[in-house]
Amino acid sequence: MNPIAGMGGRVGLKGTDGVLEEAKKRGAKPVSPMKLTRFLAELTKNAHILEKLQIYGINTPMGEDEIKKFGSKLKYSIFSIVSEKNVTDANDTKKAAQKALEYNADLVVFVGGDGTARDIYSVVEQKLPILGIPSGVKMYSGVFARTPHDGAELLKYFILNRTEVIDAEIMDIDENAFRHDEIKIKLFGIAKTIQYKNLSQCSKIATTATEKDNQEAMAQYFVDEIMETEVCYILGPGSTIYHIKNLLNLPKKTKLGVDVIYVTPNGNIKLLAHDANEAHLKKIIDNCKKVKVVLTPIGGQGFLFGRGNQQISEEILRKINKEDLIVLATKKKLHSLFDKKLYIDIDDEEVAKKFVGYIRVLTDYNEFFMIKIVA
Repeated sequence: MNPIAGMGGRVGLKGTDGVLEEAKKRGAKPVSPMKLTRFLAELTKNAHILEKLQIYGINTPMGEDEIKKFGSKLKYSIFSIVSEKNVTDANDTKKAAQKALEYNADLVVFVGGDGTARDIYSVVEQKLPILGIPSGVKMYSGVFARTPHDGAELLKYFILNRTEVIDAEIMDIDENAFRHDEIKIKLFGIAKTIQYKNLSQCSKIATTATEKDNQEAMAQYFVDEIMETEVCYILGPGSTIYHIKNLLNLPKKTKLGVDVIYVTPNGNIKLLAHDANEAHLKKIIDNCKKVKVVLTPIGGQGFLFGRGNQQISEEILRKINKEDLIVLATKKKLHSLFDKKLYIDIDDEEVAKKFVGYIRVLTDYNEFFMIKIVA
């Protein structure tokens, strides 16, 4: 487990690489322990497979504490790799991957993001399949399960010899460029991973220039027909929503972050927050009588919450109803979804349940498509 993966998400840093101390100053809390706990909780429901499973874990803070919570149900050993408690770096991840090779492991399961995947791949290459439990801000690589629950299901089917070992891309994003609204992604390598049905997520698909007219039409319809007065709108990340921000001529706007506007009684637009983090959104919600969230799913993966928009946290979503959620997606983006569903990956199951079921997605000017949201 990478204990710091994803910590920069809720505080608006779009990642944690190189900015851990700044994330802590902004009040960031670890998210990986909960992801690992969710994975293990689901895994230990399958008593019939646990007798076939031997886990080799890493000492605190790289998973030992979470594994020991389920110790009575698991067969496990802990390797002491981290030399200084609660301080880890990429070298510790690489040492753990090396241990997997030395002990002839069948599979490397990790909790983290693309950076963790890259570090593990740099050691194991194609000698072992790897499976990621998503905990980063955005996961562009193809080695991740959709959710911790799906990761446990994948491991179960792996033990039952029902998964297929496939090649998957390890993608690496420049987080510093990402913080400046630039997407710079490169292919780091081709890893082995496991697949069963639709339990794995695809690599992220970027929006192409040919979809620009489609995006502009949706933005125009939102402004013409959907947008209401005396409402605060949380405008999420993504190029589709960025067209709305452009159309509204916001004085400041971010393509890869969250901006918030208020539509005054006479229809004027007031920018309440630019590149907002969770703390900003909490203050805004407390002072707005009516709040709506405008999002687009990640192309090829279909995530509405839990990827790239962790600023819109469980605490924010507790105060939002499903009818306050406005979803826009190009026809090509919806067509790219593997199983034609949208996904939520957040740790609070009760909050997630608020948003499951069918929702209308705007796909063009005055064109909608009904699609199911699952958690």
